[in-house]
Amino acid sequence: MRARAAIIGLLAATAMLATTGARAEEQDRAKKLFKEGLAAMMAGKHASGCPKIETAYWMTRGSGALFTLAECNAQWGKPSAALRHYRAYLKTYARLTPHQRKLQEERAKLAATQVAALAAVVPSLQIELPDDQRERAVVKVDGKKVPNESLDGPIELEVGKHRVVVTAADGRSTEQTVNLVEGVKRHWEVKFDEPSDDDGSDPGPSTTEWSSTQIAGFVVGGTGVAVAVVGAVTGGLAVGKSGTVDDHCTELLC
Repeated sequence: MRARAAIIGLLAATAMLATTGARAEEQDRAKKLFKEGLAAMMAGKHASGCPKIETAYWMTRGSGALFTLAECNAQWGKPSAALRHYRAYLKTYARLTPHQRKLQEERAKLAATQVAALAAVVPSLQIELPDDQRERAVVKVDGKKVPNESLDGPIELEVGKHRVVVTAADGRSTEQTVNLVEGVKRHWEVKFDEPSDDDGSDPGPSTTEWSSTQIAGFVVGGTGVAVAVVGAVTGGLAVGKSGTVDDHCTELLC
């Protein structure tokens, strides 16, 4: 609890980072959103709190809001999102001046601990495209396009089912419904059906669902490790009364 309180206090010392590049007219709205999101987070209402904190972060690009967003997603049970934001925070931290890094040293240590713990258990999917489609195919996961550069390595996703659709440059498509479980890294070698010479009609996408008993991957670490570690480290950005947070909150940083 003392360490957590110290981290909260350090956030106030770097308030200037929260407003860099933010337009003056947006600052009041960003502060309001952050405060509302933080209050919801402390009350355990992560579904409403985390999106507000995320919006405040994108409005300000403040390191304090980014760290808080990572904490919120970790508590919410969104380890993939939390891992992404902790990593982003550490990249931001590396660009700070020596004095600024000193002020945020404890936060950086916490973020590094979380990255190590979460990376071992967050599931991922490696999509291997045919050579002639690596720069031309369109890959969508749950309806969202995946940037081509992200396909060079595994895509880290949340636990659960994900619909993956790959469309070739000539319009052929194939899809998989992937059921990812904690700690599993899976691989999909994409193969398209050969064009039909029958009537030229589009046969539609081929669909397959991988069950939990057909996992093409391997488990890293033990099930439950993420929950245990994340629960121990992210017991709440602010332990204690909300008034304690308000006393140390300045421009999205606490």
